[in-house]
Amino acid sequence: MAEMLVDPALESQILRMVESVTGIQPSLDDNLFERGLVDSLKVVDLILTLEETFELQLAQDEFSFDHLQSVRRIAQWIGELRTRS
Repeated sequence: MAEMLVDPALESQILRMVESVTGIQPSLDDNLFERGLVDSLKVVDLILTLEETFELQLAQDEFSFDHLQSVRRIAQWIGELRTRS
């Protein structure tokens, strides 16, 4: 996938959301799974928070764990979804 520029305000908003879900503030590129910040329950919380915050309704086939690996990757994915709608 080509790197796309992401709005720093979007990254900051998602960073706060991830911190709210995990209780820890990761860096933009920390792998949330490898650091143990997100497990199966927290990933559901994170997806629900993303859906609510960005007014999305995501089908299971619209995302993969790759989309949720880091704050930066989440921001890229949300940016892609926003440009499609």
